[in-house]
Amino acid sequence: MSYNIWRNLPADMHPMFDNKMLRWYEENEKQRPLVVLSCSYGKDSTYCLLQIVDQGLPLDIVVFVDTGWEFPQMYEHIEKVKDYVKKERGESVVFVHIKSEKGFDNMLQKYRWPAEGRRWCTAEKIALSNRFYKKYIYSKGFEIIEIIGFAADEESRIEGKRQDKKKSKKIWSWFPMGSQEWNTDEQEALLYCKERGFEWSGLYEHFHRVSCFCCPLKSNQEIRVLREHYPDLWSEMLKKEDSIPVTKHYVTFRGKDSLHALDRKLGAKTKLFPFEYIKSAPKAKKKKV
Repeated sequence: MSYNIWRNLPADMHPMFDNKMLRWYEENEKQRPLVVLSCSYGKDSTYCLLQIVDQGLPLDIVVFVDTGWEFPQMYEHIEKVKDYVKKERGESVVFVHIKSEKGFDNMLQKYRWPAEGRRWCTAEKIALSNRFYKKYIYSKGFEIIEIIGFAADEESRIEGKRQDKKKSKKIWSWFPMGSQEWNTDEQEALLYCKERGFEWSGLYEHFHRVSCFCCPLKSNQEIRVLREHYPDLWSEMLKKEDSIPVTKHYVTFRGKDSLHALDRKLGAKTKLFPFEYIKSAPKAKKKKV
């Protein structure tokens, strides 16, 4: 495995890119760690990928876990990004596209709609990535530097992920957007991608975060936008809800409302979003006699 791209890198960029470390691996005839970008192809991870390629930094594998629930425009964006990387790096970067054998639609029927504190979909994506690392990387004697695209203004997410990764001895995490060298927030990342011609077919004009189209954790406004501007996907969501068995453990889409109930409310109230609750006035305290 070539070490050429690792030479003459800024030593303060990341401790695993230090030339002293590289010499140790060579002298001991060890396989250098593989550099892996965990990529959702949203604005932040796309920004990381573009910067890595443009700066000539090491990159071996790009891992994407596909739920099958991405916006069609996202799949188009993924192919566009891959074409750009292949044009700049040839076949030196391996793109890994992971899908669950269980199928997320099947898991939806079992686990019901995800919710805050019940994000089984996120847990499954992490499990799929870890299984890939174990089967195809760790088993070959490699260690990993995992690049994660958390923006500089997401300190809590960075710290939380750091604590998780401390449990593994075979993986080091690097959060370049939060580093002193990059120090890039979400808006700066999005602007950079757009300047490079990556527009996601306008998805970021409608959504702050481009997650799975059927995610119940979208903001109230994003739920309305989804119904109004993406009717085909909204219809698909209604069909998905119909496939969920109604049991005593049934979980609604949002709060006390099923997706069908929300659909009716949104159809009836075009000006007032149904979640814009008004707090009732506090009851007047009785005067002591």
